[in-house]
Amino acid sequence: MQPVYINALNQISTLGPRRIFKLLFPFNNRAEDTWRASHSELIKSGLPKHILEKFISERNHIDPESEWLKLKKLSINVLCHPKISSEPLLSNLYPPLLAQIPNPPPILYQKGSLHPELPIRLAVVGARKISSYGQQIIADIIYQLALQKIVIVSGLAIGTDSQAHQMALKAHCPTIAVLANGLDQIYPITNYDLAADILADDGAILSEFPLGTPAWRQNFPQRNRLISGLAQATLVIEATLKSGSLITASHALEQNRDVFAVPGNIYQSNYQGTNNLIKQGAKPITNISDILDGLNLHNSNQCVTTTKVTPASPIQQKIYSELLNEPVFIDVLIKKIGLSPAEINSTITLMEIKGLIKNNGGGQYVAL
Repeated sequence: MQPVYINALNQISTLGPRRIFKLLFPFNNRAEDTWRASHSELIKSGLPKHILEKFISERNHIDPESEWLKLKKLSINVLCHPKISSEPLLSNLYPPLLAQIPNPPPILYQKGSLHPELPIRLAVVGARKISSYGQQIIADIIYQLALQKIVIVSGLAIGTDSQAHQMALKAHCPTIAVLANGLDQIYPITNYDLAADILADDGAILSEFPLGTPAWRQNFPQRNRLISGLAQATLVIEATLKSGSLITASHALEQNRDVFAVPGNIYQSNYQGTNNLIKQGAKPITNISDILDGLNLHNSNQCVTTTKVTPASPIQQKIYSELLNEPVFIDVLIKKIGLSPAEINSTITLMEIKGLIKNNGGGQYVAL
């Protein structure tokens, strides 16, 4: 009965995660006792009087059993934080990494599978209006990571999130989407088919919000701490200085998780946020090995050997052939290829990320 009443507590509009844990504490985390407690008993929690009065008022209109049946009809699983779960099966399924964060959700709603046998996870976030450069990075680096069975965690938003999930699906690796609304709806609706594909490919959709919760604006920052909390590290692909992706990165740091960032053009606003993260200490990502090193995965049994990456375009092929036999300085390369410095620079950056070439320092590059 514990999950039934924790779900009921989660329906109360003024009870966030911290308040639920605080309310449960005087009752030895017994949710049913908490739910049925009188005002004088609830005062022991130390919550403000108006919060307790709101709780008592709202619970009179909530039937815990009825709310539980709604979840069962939609085939939604409920996972309770180990601290408050009296049922080992439910607490054992709760993601261990998430249980460790400073403000964990007391309850998680889940569709699909979280695949505990694949413990290495990478949160991927970035711009909704992602550039072609960012799209190419996702197509190259996220796809290769997913081939190595690194589970991609993101937020199902348009842009970076959607493409990261799609690359995981392309590699037939489970991916996890964390929503800022109840699981009885998909937001944005344009990603309804993507959500269905994630479940069909044995991935998962998660939320801490009860059924019927719309995707309110204030839910997204709260949701972002779950994206970072589910993973060992967070990768920011593109971000402006006011991007929500930076909130996710901030949560990752608070959770003592690594933050990776892809460097970009210093003149483009879409990369001001990522470049600033790097200045603040985030690990710059210029190739797949940078992420594998950051996750300590080069010797991991989870990683598998991937197909050798080859130059994807005529320009990449020309550059690769010039660098194949000996290192070449970029100014010499520009003269040999006959393209603009901007075009050469952007192509070289993508080739570095793909692991085709490396920078020996001082603007000198060589093929790998």
